[in-house]
Amino acid sequence: MNLQRILNSQQAGLWMLRLSKILPVGLGLRFSRFAADRIAGRGDLPLVRAIRANRWVVSGCELDSDGLDLAVRETLRFVAASYYTLFHNLDNPEALQRHVIFSPAVDEIIALSQSKKRPTLFAGVHLSNFDLVLQAAAWRGMRGIGLSLPEDTEISKAVEWQHQFRRRSGIEILPASIAAFRRAIRELRAGGIVVTGIDRPIPHPKYRPLFFGQPACLPVHYVNLALDGRAPLVLVTAIQQPDGRAKMFISGEIWMKQFQDREKEILYNAEHVLEAAADFIRQAPGQWNILQPVWPDALSATP
Repeated sequence: MNLQRILNSQQAGLWMLRLSKILPVGLGLRFSRFAADRIAGRGDLPLVRAIRANRWVVSGCELDSDGLDLAVRETLRFVAASYYTLFHNLDNPEALQRHVIFSPAVDEIIALSQSKKRPTLFAGVHLSNFDLVLQAAAWRGMRGIGLSLPEDTEISKAVEWQHQFRRRSGIEILPASIAAFRRAIRELRAGGIVVTGIDRPIPHPKYRPLFFGQPACLPVHYVNLALDGRAPLVLVTAIQQPDGRAKMFISGEIWMKQFQDREKEILYNAEHVLEAAADFIRQAPGQWNILQPVWPDALSATP
């Protein structure tokens, strides 16, 4: 039985959704913790190895084996609890919004997204309960186009299912493609909002920008989107607070710089953005819910 494939499947997502809806909060969170600990103990799983390598690089390659065991358990417990909370409240827009702290600056952005008066590329960093925050912001009135993973991936059924529940709150999700990029650029030039992620790894990238000091297998599409869309990039993320709510954070505007050398243009701008993203991640590394290897080369070097 391939546990990794099961965890990445649409069926697993539907099972978690149904179970999360019927379990009361106390029992649901205890069950999520139990499930996370069982998975964390499977050191042979690619999922566990990926988290271990990611946490090692984020620590500055300082965590030892025992420290990484604790780090993997911390990350998986957080991810499992986040999924339970999202799925338990998925059909309750008011409850979703109660789980998020919206600052006046974020509310201003939400209002501007409806007016198409300030083109902005929002780049998401997957901290805290990222999908819950995205859903809550959409129910609060956030509008725009979301560029997500392509649906023709190894886990295409799970990705397609994820896109479906994201769209329920009014978010227009476009799976990554050339046509979707062109649509996003038109939206930016018309004064609209585009949201995309920057820290989900991709296989065999053409460019490998430095991230936490090491070449990373991350997308760089946002550099072209911002340049061609003539828009600033703003990082958006959230960090869970002691009371359990996710507090949203936004960076200042980051404008892409143009260079004659194409590779220099891509890497300079991507690394500038990723360094700002790293500053957020360092504040709560256990809440960074990237479950694929960002630095594949680190897999064999991790203690």
